[in-house]
Amino acid sequence: CPDTSIQIIKIEPDALLYVPNTFTPDEDNFNNLFYPVFSSKIEEDNGYVFRIYNRWGEIVFETKEAPFTPTFFNNTKGAWNGTYKGEKCQDGTYIWEIYYKEINEDERKRKIGHVNLIR
Repeated sequence: CPDTSIQIIKIEPDALLYVPNTFTPDEDNFNNLFYPVFSSKIEEDNGYVFRIYNRWGEIVFETKEAPFTPTFFNNTKGAWNGTYKGEKCQDGTYIWEIYYKEINEDERKRKIGHVNLIR
């Protein structure tokens, strides 16, 4: 009594996350903004959060807008420009934290790292 069963399985790769380790917000039109880059779309409306902390653990930047590949100071969606409360942050190392959820995934992911701010 032979039997055959066929199931199509679609495997989609995880979204790759690239976060630079240094940026230079010195208004020279190069590397002025700090933001994560994802290899595929993520769910912006479902828990995306991007935070920057100073050395004392104070949140100096927070957004729930996923970045739209910012390239200029007037296109800063989801990107940090190196300021806090309108003042330029000092040179140093800052901690970043990202919560995101990939499309068609149930699990919300959390990534942590650091960035160097150099003026």
